[in-house]
Formats: sequence, structure tokens, C-alpha cells
Amino acid sequence: MENQLLKKYILNLFFILLVNNLLFGQVEYFAKVNPATCSYTIIDSLSGVKWISGGSSYNKINKEYIFNGQDVNHSNYLYGLDATIGIIISNPSLGNYFSLMKFDNASGILYGLHWTTTLSSANFVSINPTNLNYTVIRHISITGLSNNVTFDDANHRYIFTANDSIGNNCLFSVDATTGNVISKPLLSSSVSCIQFDNSSGNLYGLKWDNSLQTTTFVSINIANGNITTSHTIASVNSNYNYSAFDEINKRYTFVWTNSSNINYLYTINALNGNVVSNPVFPVFIRPYNLLEFQYDNLSGNLYALHWGAKSEMTGITEFNNENPTIKAYPNPAQQLLNIELPTEQTFNLLVYDVTGKKVFQRTNAIGALTIDCSNFNTGIYFVQAANEKIVFSCNFIKE
Repeated sequence: MENQLLKKYILNLFFILLVNNLLFGQVEYFAKVNPATCSYTIIDSLSGVKWISGGSSYNKINKEYIFNGQDVNHSNYLYGLDATIGIIISNPSLGNYFSLMKFDNASGILYGLHWTTTLSSANFVSINPTNLNYTVIRHISITGLSNNVTFDDANHRYIFTANDSIGNNCLFSVDATTGNVISKPLLSSSVSCIQFDNSSGNLYGLKWDNSLQTTTFVSINIANGNITTSHTIASVNSNYNYSAFDEINKRYTFVWTNSSNINYLYTINALNGNVVSNPVFPVFIRPYNLLEFQYDNLSGNLYALHWGAKSEMTGITEFNNENPTIKAYPNPAQQLLNIELPTEQTFNLLVYDVTGKKVFQRTNAIGALTIDCSNFNTGIYFVQAANEKIVFSCNFIKE
């Protein structure tokens, strides 16, 4: 009886330690992402950051990336990063409630909305991201707010969607200098993930048609709210978030999650609405993630935040699924899967299904090997080859 109690105690202790490791043995990272493949390079870890609260912006003038985050005590901060090296340069406490913060990349000024006591009491403000001192520019009467916000640098316009004082869904355009509402036309349809292309002056977004159950890539007239459909995105439902616009290549990027909880990173050619690429992301299974995408429209780099296992990340500088030295074929596979690894290094080889369950492992793997996948369920699988210096990954489909 005592031995059984001891075993139960040890198992419970092991479970507690395991959960603690999952929660606190992981950390946030700042990464540069290849939108075509979803391979990404870790720039640096974000010391002290444990959770991302949502909301980010990028200042291409100073190469500064900001986001809302929390430390281990769930205290809220506005973190500012030097995007060239991924180092935190400021982290003032978010004692006040700011939302929809966006940089004016022409002036370098950060703007946002500041809530006081009620939802209908929003002030349009300029914000010092270093210390969160703010200046009220003008009061704006709104009764509801979405996560839709973007910025027109050339005309210094802050653009967002919200419910007006009587509850109508409107597209607000605000003169950032004076705070005056330039226009607020009604939006007849639900439009998400708005992005302003400063190179063309066009406003883009995604429109969900509930009756047809389709998503279309659209352009929106800021002055009158008219929506022009560009292209229907096949098979994509309304479950999308995180968007960014590449002004150099005229491409619109967003994240979509399907019914099986698999994420895809879609990139759309804004000139014709065609899908350029839509790789599965991230290249690792959950809880790994990539979120809060922001393009640097001077360099063309796409930045994001990444949550990964600290134990796997130590000493690792790059995650790569486009390097030709790792291959998994045939793809799709039915019975046998061939994997080719770099011959000069040994790796810990792991295969996961989309739920995160490990279905295969081999230590000290090197060169070429073949595994039997005939008993795997049909679906998408992720192959990870890691050592103390680098991690490679790819995915394959089991038929």
C-alpha cells in the first residue's frame, strides 16, 4: 500500500514538473519569416516576456517593432524592439488602456485610442512608446471597436473600423494631426484585416459573405465605404487574423486557420487577387506559433513573434524548412517515407501529427533513412531534425 502511494506521489510530482516546464520552459522570440515557405530565422529571445497580449506596429524609420505583452506575473507592458538585433529597448508598464496603436511611418509618431471610463469615451492620442506619456488630440464618439486598424503615411490618416455613436458599423478616417474625422462611411459588409498600401493609396481587406460562405480579397473606398471584390479565396472561411502588407512586392499576407486547427500563411498578389503562396505554418506543431506579423517596407523583411521551447532553442540560431539538405518523400506518402539529412551532422529526428502527438523518434540520425508510416492516420505530419546548433523541418501528407 505504501509503495502504491509512493508511486502515485512520484507520478503526480512528475506531472506537476512537466506542466511547469511547458508553461515556464518556453519563451517568446523575435523572428524574421519567409512568407513563401514559413521558414523563419530567430533574431533573439525576448527576455522576461512570457505571453503576447495582442496588438503590434512597426516603425520603419527607426526599425522599431512594438507589441503588447505580459511578464510571468501577467503584468502588461508595451515592449519596444530594435528589429535589427531583436533587443528590447523599452518596456513601460501599460497602466492605461490603449488600443489600436499604429505608427505614422512618415513622421515616426505613434497613435492610438485611449479609453477612459466607458466604451463611448475614446480619445484619439499620440503616444510616447518609451514611457507611454500621451497627448489627447481629440475625442471620438464610438460605441464598439474591432481589431481593424491601419495607417496612411502620405496623408497622415489613422484608419479603423468601429461602431459609431448610434451603433452603425463605420470605416473611420481620422486626420492624425488634428484628430478631425475626415470620413466615416457605413460598411455594408463585414471587412476584416484592413491594410493600407502607401505605395498605391489603396485600402485592402478580407470580406466574409455568410450567405455564400466565401472569403474574398477586396479593396475599400475610404471616402464612401464602397467595396470592390478582387478575388474569391478558395476554401477559406471566416477564421482568419494577423495581416500585413508588403508594399515593395504589392502583396497582402494573412493567417487562416482551418477546421482541423491547422494554420496557413496566405500571401495574395494585390494587383490581381491571386494566391501567391499558402504554406502550412508554423513549421513546428503547436504550441509553437508565429503571430503579430509586420512588414518592414524599406527592407522587405517580414517580422513576427514566435513562442518556442527554451530547451530546444538554446544555442540555435536558425529554423529552416527550405534548405535542400533535408527532404521527405514521396509526398504524399502511403507506406514508406524517405528522409534525407545532412551527412556531416547527427540529429534527433522527430515526427509529429497535427495534434502534437509524437509518432516517431530516432536519435543520432544521419544521412538517409526510411521509416514505415503505413500505420499513421491520414493527414499532415511534421518532421523535425534538431541538434545543438540548428533545427530543420518539413512536412508531408500521409494518404
